[in-house]
Amino acid sequence: MENTLICFVCNKSDGKIILFSEETLRKCRTVLKIRKKYNLKYKDIILPDEYIGNGYHRECYKAFTGVMKKYLTSKPVNSTKNSEKQKSVSVSAYNSSPTPPLIPELTAEPSCLQSLTTESSITSQSSLISNSIESKPTTFQGNRHLQNLPTESSSILQPSLIFDSIKLQSTTSQENIEIFEPDVSDNNDSTEDANILNENDASTNNYQIVCVFCNREHKKLHSKMLPLHKADTNQFKSSVLPNIEGQEEYAELLNKLKNFSGPKISSHTECRVNFNNKISFSKKSCSKNDWHRHREYHQLAFNEISGIIEEDVIKKGRCYLLVYLHELYIDSLEKIYEENSVEINSIFTAHHLEEKILKTFSKNIKFFTIHDMIDEVKRLQNCEISSFHIENEDLKELMNNYNIFKQRCFNETDGECDIDENQTTDGSSSDEDGNIDDNDESFRSD
Repeated sequence: MENTLICFVCNKSDGKIILFSEETLRKCRTVLKIRKKYNLKYKDIILPDEYIGNGYHRECYKAFTGVMKKYLTSKPVNSTKNSEKQKSVSVSAYNSSPTPPLIPELTAEPSCLQSLTTESSITSQSSLISNSIESKPTTFQGNRHLQNLPTESSSILQPSLIFDSIKLQSTTSQENIEIFEPDVSDNNDSTEDANILNENDASTNNYQIVCVFCNREHKKLHSKMLPLHKADTNQFKSSVLPNIEGQEEYAELLNKLKNFSGPKISSHTECRVNFNNKISFSKKSCSKNDWHRHREYHQLAFNEISGIIEEDVIKKGRCYLLVYLHELYIDSLEKIYEENSVEINSIFTAHHLEEKILKTFSKNIKFFTIHDMIDEVKRLQNCEISSFHIENEDLKELMNNYNIFKQRCFNETDGECDIDENQTTDGSSSDEDGNIDDNDESFRSD
């Protein structure tokens, strides 16, 4: 029977077991060392020797390999402390070395020392190096086997050893001086160049980490982070600056691009696309066609009607016939068309005007329909004319026709016989009050 796979963390075989690979097993071994070192959870887990035939759960693997960053990047503190202690001990031992007994002998031989000092005392720094060189041979003199030698041999051997060591140190120090000590003028130039570079770096860093359009480094679009893309500064300026020069809306962006001096400039793709779309939309010529002109003319005519409604109807409570307002609208529209040398090619009915008025003044006015025009004319005659401001020619003509109809008598109508004043047109009679007698059968036909 085949061996069942078991997770190395939970030691269970249920669920989906993922087989080890060489890389995952190596990673687990590294994590296990860290856990054992810092006494963390899962430190007692035993990893398999081979990655073949062994596995893990995905959740268990994440829990085992999830180690805090401070444990991954931390360095042992004891080693640094020990190294500092060793340095301090060596320096103190070097400083506490006994004074050499051969210093008078060195001073007694000026030829060696003069050659050393003349070669190593070119600058102030070389004199310091020569002083350190003169102090270094004391290490040779601090050895006991040299001090125990006879005086004759010490007078012969020790100066030669010291001189060789001094000569070796002096040559290396001179080479160092030639390498690290340029002329004063070169040093000034280099420092100026370094300052310029630092300023440029400081200026570019302010713009490289953020988008030049939105001034943000991190931006989300549909729950996805948008990366910053870098472009050549000269090409970017040549494509953007001509489109924003002279526009107050882009004054901040214009100043930012003019002051930018870095080699690369950063931006989000979405911000760049939105900027290009906005620029292209503003570049489109807003040429008005006939439809736009007709709409403006109708709006001007409606503004005149709106002024009348606001002043006379809403404020003063007057009433106007829709036919009258429609005629005013058409008259003002014709004047506007004549002023602009345009012919009217559309019909604007009173119904359209009613819809437009209701859409604008629906909360302040109401329309009502007159069904019996003759009775309404009677009501208008009984009211004050000034309160209704009747000026329409059609209404005047209607009132004149009503007056003619009122003066006309039935006995003057042309016909074969005369009709009694109390007799109606359908043959029934009426009393003095005008009530019709339905029982009268004098003019009924059998």
